[in-house]
Amino acid sequence: NCEISSGSIIGGYAVIMNGAKIKLGCIVRNRKEIGEDSIVGMGAVVVKNVEPRTVVVGNPAKPLNK
Repeated sequence: NCEISSGSIIGGYAVIMNGAKIKLGCIVRNRKEIGEDSIVGMGAVVVKNVEPRTVVVGNPAKPLNK
């Protein structure tokens, strides 16, 4: 029940939890976890685990301020 948009690269082994959304052109490094119901913004580069229900953006991916 997750969404992985076209052009995204999942490097090797990654855990993508239920409801996570990985937007267009993202890169997820090997052995990272994308938390439940989180969003990885377009073009983000994930180098650390993403906490559940968090939106991350940028290079490297960081949580979006609320």
